[in-house]
Amino acid sequence: MGKSPEFLHVNRLWFFASIALIAIGLILMYTDPAEYGFGTMGLTVGAIICLAGFLVPVVAIMSTTGHNKSQEQA
Repeated sequence: MGKSPEFLHVNRLWFFASIALIAIGLILMYTDPAEYGFGTMGLTVGAIICLAGFLVPVVAIMSTTGHNKSQEQA
């Protein structure tokens, strides 16, 4: 009954942000004007944004913003 939710609203926002970053990175790689996507946009910028999108959920999972505060008060 007094159990806190596993994923807080902030964690869900992190996950939606990661999905958006992955989508933006893939779109950047797809729309690279260089032949076969070998330009700076496709190889560097898009890849870095995609990588950031895959690392953001780690922050969301490891984040304990509200969990520690509620446990300390109990």
